Order: sequence, then C-alpha cells, then structure tokens
Amino acid sequence: MATEKRNVLLFIPKYLPQGFDFISYLTVVKTASYVDFESFKLEELRKKMPSLDDDAIRTIKQLSNPAIYKYVDDKAREYKKIQSGKDIEILLQKNKNRYLNESFLAGLAHWQQVPWYHQIKDPSTNKTVKSPCRFVHEKLQLKFKVDYAEALGLDLTTYIVIKGESYFLSDFTRTLFLVEHKHQYFVLQPADYAVLDWLEELNISQYAFRPKDFLFRVVRKLEEKGYVLDRNHCFAVQEIKSKPEPMVLVNEIGNKFLQFVPCWNYEGITVEGPWAPQIELQRQEEMYLVHRDKEAEQSLTQSIQARHPSFKQQYNGNFFIHFDEAKKSNWFFNLYQDWLQQGVQLLGLDLLDHFRYSSNKAETDLHWIKSEGGVTTFTMEVKFGKEKIKIKELQKVVQANQKSLLLMDNTIGILPEEWLRAYALILKHAKIKGATLEVSNWLLQSNQQIFGKEDNAQILPEEWQVKWQQWQNVAAQIYPVPTTIQATLRPYQQKGFEWMALLSEIKSGACLADDMGLGKTLQTISFLSWLHQADSDLRFMIVCPSSLIYNWKNEFEKFAPHLATRIFKGGVQDLAAFFTSGDQVLIAGYGIVRSQIELLANTIWGGVVVDESHNIKNPAAQITKAIHSLTAHHRIALSGTPVMNNTFDLYAQLEFVVPGLLGTAEFFRKEYAHPIDKDGDKEKIKILSKITAPFILRRTKKQVATDLPEKTESIIWCEMEDRQRAAYEEIRSSIRNSIFLNIKNEGLAKSKIGILAGITKLKQVCCSPVLLNEYTGQPIQSIKMNVLLDELQTQLTDSKALVFSQFKGMLHLIAHELKHAGIPYYHFDGDTAIEDRRDMVSAFQQEEDDAKVFLISLKAGNTGLNLTAADYVFLMDPWWNSAVENQAIDRTHRIGQTKQVFAYKMICKNTIEERIIQLQKRKGDISEELVHAEDGFVKNLSEEDVEYLFS
Repeated sequence: MATEKRNVLLFIPKYLPQGFDFISYLTVVKTASYVDFESFKLEELRKKMPSLDDDAIRTIKQLSNPAIYKYVDDKAREYKKIQSGKDIEILLQKNKNRYLNESFLAGLAHWQQVPWYHQIKDPSTNKTVKSPCRFVHEKLQLKFKVDYAEALGLDLTTYIVIKGESYFLSDFTRTLFLVEHKHQYFVLQPADYAVLDWLEELNISQYAFRPKDFLFRVVRKLEEKGYVLDRNHCFAVQEIKSKPEPMVLVNEIGNKFLQFVPCWNYEGITVEGPWAPQIELQRQEEMYLVHRDKEAEQSLTQSIQARHPSFKQQYNGNFFIHFDEAKKSNWFFNLYQDWLQQGVQLLGLDLLDHFRYSSNKAETDLHWIKSEGGVTTFTMEVKFGKEKIKIKELQKVVQANQKSLLLMDNTIGILPEEWLRAYALILKHAKIKGATLEVSNWLLQSNQQIFGKEDNAQILPEEWQVKWQQWQNVAAQIYPVPTTIQATLRPYQQKGFEWMALLSEIKSGACLADDMGLGKTLQTISFLSWLHQADSDLRFMIVCPSSLIYNWKNEFEKFAPHLATRIFKGGVQDLAAFFTSGDQVLIAGYGIVRSQIELLANTIWGGVVVDESHNIKNPAAQITKAIHSLTAHHRIALSGTPVMNNTFDLYAQLEFVVPGLLGTAEFFRKEYAHPIDKDGDKEKIKILSKITAPFILRRTKKQVATDLPEKTESIIWCEMEDRQRAAYEEIRSSIRNSIFLNIKNEGLAKSKIGILAGITKLKQVCCSPVLLNEYTGQPIQSIKMNVLLDELQTQLTDSKALVFSQFKGMLHLIAHELKHAGIPYYHFDGDTAIEDRRDMVSAFQQEEDDAKVFLISLKAGNTGLNLTAADYVFLMDPWWNSAVENQAIDRTHRIGQTKQVFAYKMICKNTIEERIIQLQKRKGDISEELVHAEDGFVKNLSEEDVEYLFS
C-alpha cells in the first residue's frame, strides 16, 4: 500500500493529573509494514488541519502548555498579593484542574471534526498503544444507589446517566474529570468531578457497618447536593405522619412591630417556612421523616391572615403589626385568648420588651374537697391583681412550658419559678371539670405544702406513709404472706408482694416489671390470696396471652390451690357458670377479652391482672380500650419490658394501673415522650421517673442474685391455635389407629418401634407442623415459635439464651424467624464443622458480641461446650431422657457461670408432651429407665398407658 499520512492530536491521560504535556501534535504515517508517528508544533496546527474553525483551534490552544503555564502564573501572583494562609500549591492545583475541566467542556462543542488519538495501555498485552478515540459532546449526570450485603455491609454504587440511560461508573476509566469507555471520552461537570473526588477521599468503606454514619456522612450529603440517590430500603427512618400542633412565634421587630411566625409541632419536631411534602432531619442520632400536613398548615396561616386587615397583603409567611394597632381595643389580648382556646401555642411572649410586665404577682388559693379512689378533688383560684385567670387557660400555658401570660390590660403576667415548682406539675396533670381539679394523690403527696396538715392526712394517711418508709428501708416484714400459699417467698418476692399490698391500701394499682424468671406470677398470686383472705367474696380476672393461660392455671394449682380457677371460653353462660361455681379466678386470653368486653365490663372485679402488659401499650388499639373499660378495685400489670420501643409505651399501661396519673395521651406525648425520645431531655426523664417510680417495681437478676438459686427449671405451657391443633389431631388419630392395629396383630412388645416413631412425629407437630412433609409450605403457625420469639424480643433484651432442639429443621425455622426479627444469633448442628463450632462459641462468650441467641441441636451440643455467657435455656422439644436435658442446661450452668440460670421446657398443653410428663410422675418410682431413655420409657408402657398417650 502507498504511504498514508494523517495529522492528529494525541491525548495522553496519564499526564492529565500533572496538568501539562497531555496533548501532543502528531502525524500518523502508515505503510504496508509499519505505523510511525512524527511530531509537529502547535504553531503548525492551522496549516496541518486547515478544516478546523477558529473556535476549535482556540479551545485546543487553551489546553497547550503555554496557556496553562500563563494561567498558573497569574493565579500564583494573585494568591501572593492577598497573602493567603492556605497552602498555595494546593490552591493552584485545584484551580488548574478546574481550568482544565472548563476548557475541556468548552472544547466539546467544537471538536467534532478534530482527529483524536489517545495513548493508553492495552489491557490484554499491558503494552502502551496509540489508537483513535473521540470526545463526546453529551452532558452527563451522576446518580447513586446504596447497596447492602451481609458480609460486606453498606456500599455505594455510582451511575453515569447518558441520554437517560444509566451505566455503572465502574465500567468507565476515570482520570480526574474525564471518563472513558470503548475509546470514547465524556467530560464531567466540575461539581460532579468534585463529588467523586470527595467520595474517594472519604473512604466510605469505613462506614460499611455503621449505618447511621453512612446515612449522615454519605447519603445525606449527596442528597443535599441535589443528586438522585436510591436508598434501597437500607436505612431505618422513623416516619411521622401525625397531625401537627399549631404554634405561633411572637417577636419584636425594630422597636415598632410585632411579628407573628406560624410554625407546627410534629411530635416534638418544630417545622416552619414554606410548605413542602416532606422534611427529613436528625434528632438524637435518629433519622426522622416528617410528612407535612398541607391542609393543617394552611389552616393556621390563613387564620392568622384573617385576624387583621393589614395581614391580607403580607405574603411572605410572616405577619407584622404595629405596636399601637396590637394594643388597640385589646386586639392582641383577644387574639391571645382565642389561640389558647383553639390550642394554638404562643411562643416568645416572655421575651417581649415593649409589652410591659404586670406589677401584680400571681395569688393562688386552693381548697380541698375530697380524696377517694387514689384521687383528690379540689378548687384552684389564681389572680393577678383583680383579674382572675381561667384555670383551663392557665393549664394550657403551663403545658406549653410557658412562664408568662397576657393579661387584659396588655401587660404580661409572670409565673415565677417558685410558683411553677409548687403548681406546674400538678396543673399539667390535672383533670379539670368546671371549677374543680382532680389530681392523683401521689402527685399531691410530692408537694405537701400546698395543703394543710389535716388535708394532707386525708390524701395519704400518715400511718400508711410510715409503712411506706419501712418498706423502703427496713428488711422486716410489713405483711405476712397468707398461710394458704404453698411456697416460701424469697426476700425480694416478699418485697414485691408487700409493695402490691401497700399500694392497694391507697387504691392504687401496680406494674411489676421484674426480669423473666424472678417469679412475677408467684408474687401476684400471693397478693390476690392476701386480698381474698380479707374478703372471700372477691372475684379476680387474669388477662394474658393465650399461650400463657395454662401457665397461670398450673401456677394457681401449685401455689394457691384454695383459689379455684376457670378458663373463660366466652359467652354469658360461661361467665355465669364462673360466678355460680364458687371459683375465684377467671383466666382469659387477650382475644377473648376483646371480643367479650361488653359482657366482662359489666362486672366489678375484686382485682384484674394484665400479664405481658406491653400488649396494651397502644392506647388506640381495641384491646387497650377493652382493658381500660374493665372495672376493678385493684389493678396489676405484669411485664418484663413495660417500655419496649419508646417512652410512650408506658402511657397506656400506667393509665390502666393508675388512671389519670399521666394526664391525657396527647399531653403525655408532648410533655414526656417526645422530649425524652427525640431530644434525650434528662430533666423530663427525671420528672417522669419521680412520678412513676412508686408504681413500677423492676428488679433484675443481677440485683437479686443473692436471693436466687443457681439454677431454676420451669415449664412454659403452650396452647396450640386452631390450625396447629387440627394438624396435631389429624396426625394423632392416624398414628393411634396404626399403633393399635399393630398391637392387635403383633403384640405390644413388637410394636415398640412404631410407638417410638409415633411419639417422635407428634413431638414434631408440637414444634411445628411444617417439619412434616405433608404440611411443608403451609402457613400454619407454631405456638412454640410464637412464644419463644415473644420471650426473646420482650423479656430477654439484656440477656443471652441457648435454644435446643433435637430437630435440625426446627432450628432452621427459628433461625429464619430470628433473621426476620433482626435478632443476631449463632447456629450449629451435626452438619457444622468442628472448627466453625469453636469459633462461634468463642465469639458468643464475648460480652460485646451482638449475638443474643445460640441455636444448638440437642445431640450436637449437649456436651463439651462452655457457654456461660448465656443465662437462659429453652428446650423446644424436651427429651424424655432427663440426663440429656441436664447436659444441655449445663452448657451454661457450669464452672465460670456468675449469673443465675433459668431453664424452660416448652410443652404443648393437651398433647403427648403433657401426657408423657404426667405418666412419668405416675410411674416415676418403677424404673430408672423411665426417666433416662425413650426406648426404656416405651419398654415399660402397658397397653393402657399407650391408650392414654395417644388418646
């Protein structure tokens, strides 16, 4: 072939970061046998490329060494003149890069006819090559997506958007502001280039397992810069969708005008300014997404606008009025009164200078009327001079945490600190009915000086106060446990029983919040027996999760057999039968109470006990409304975790125990829940603790360690729900028919294998029917699974637990549920390598390790393991070999264990599991084998026993 020559510009990307020599001017010489390159000078550019227009040549010259040198020199002289304290070299480099970026962007529109080559390394040969390339005149956009992988944590994927199509940035080669793919170069905007550099410098991998830091330091920063970012559901953002409370901030402007600024309180978060659908912000290292209510916000703004003719022409969202106009015809005072009535908070009143303070002080007069049912009724009169303040309006002022109020003469009445200390807390919590106030006796007791000595004695009798002090300070018994209780209470249990009895004397309920395993049930039964001892006509009701109904019944039969119990199934006849039978205790599940509340609410109960009271933490729930409508002389709530998620969890439970103590739900949210949960307000925590402390008794295992035995073993009775019960009965009937056919044909001795297989299969159904092939994939709930998860989530938040099962499938089901619930765990069975077991055990033993649960197969983990970090053990499907069970429990109850161990066998009521336990008790003295082995157990069964087991 003939020699071909072509004049080109050569771009060398690796020189771009240094800012010079990245463009060369070459003639490409091609022959049949080789390709060669000859240099030419910039001055020859117009001659070598006559087709280029002036703009193309101008933009190319801007990227030449002389032009760049001149730009850098000019900038250096500029910085030296202003004597910048910053590192001039760093500033020059940044400015040079920006100059290059802008020059490339300017050139794109004129380089369509420019013949470009680039010099890069060939990835296949790793040799430097020169080949054609092009610069593409397309505007780029960046967008981002957050990804999460269990092993790698959080990461950020960056996309380049070209003509609406998204491409992975990782598929491009980036050099500063240039990105290249398949010999095509695209130029980033300066802001995009700066963001990519910032992300590299930030090293976001350091936040991979720190989601809050990743959110605030990476995601929020990108979103604030206006980038499209898909969070991909990787962050838990608390959404607020409630109706806002209207507020108005009052300021003085220029010594002439009052300014009114509308703002809105969304669950403790104040929002102002132009409306937007959502606003996201951080409080106490938590992320909140406030959904703004346009209608509610506009309503406040429009109502302000309608208050004065001059406001109608003011459109900037703030409203101004001259001082003289505000005072004319008591305009401001009337506005203030209207806003109080409408529940609009007025902020900033005590900071005003030109609305003078009243010379009159607050005069307060209280008159006691009566104290009964734990509540005191009284009247309250507050005056500033001759002006009497409406108590309802005064309550709104102090509930808004304001220290001043506007009086009729346009002066500002001040509520001094000593007045607030004496009356604010009482007034905030009071239930106001016309001219009277109703307040919990306990709140009044905390401020005894507001009433005279005689009235105080009627609020809380002096004799009772002496006993209360003795209970707190003296170890001696105040009340003896009834002799009918068949148990010896441990010292802390005695204290718990006495505490309930003490509070009952002042008509107050109690919330017992001891750790799981400390005997809340026994303390409560002792208290009910004490009440029954004083009045044998009293009838009591226990409300609990359906899974705990039989636990309560068995505990009464064990500790207080003199109190006869009945399980309430529903209906008028069933309730009537309870009252005519002479039984003393009615036990009902939450579901039955909810559906039968009209019937149950007609009875005046001697006492109502609500077990697992966190189930009524939502005041709006039907079950909570039902429980609150029950009438009882004495009320007890039991929960290991009265506060599970936030402070508001406490409200409905204490409203049941001590009605009216915490005011209305809206008040409690605003006064305590929001400041504590969203702002960590320590003063509010202190006040709320003072109010609630007498009515909540919580002891941890650590606090009462000296009173506990080293190991406590108990049974958790589980009542199957309908679908699981139906599956059990279907399998039981089939097995029973098969076994008795075998016994009839081959005799009892030869039917042992079938009996053992039948026992195993029914135990699987008790764990979960899904373990059997015929029920795989069916949505049948497992009662044991539900009870276990409830205990792990609500009771054992600060403890570690071992969970044993002989069925590997059951462990996998539990693991799936734990993962779904966000509970960290370890899991091994016979298929797990020895080395992996050792690593898991070592990690679990570390106090700082996140895993709270260890799932272990009974055979693989019943010996040789040291797991003393755990203090709770759950046996999902107990073996009838007690030695094996004890070995499992002893994984944690062994040398090195410093905590008390609680072990629970989970037994399904009215199943083969319960029958075997009963059979063991009946035949416990006939053979050692009966306790130690299942085949030995089967060997000693008579045909009558088999009939009983499978009945």
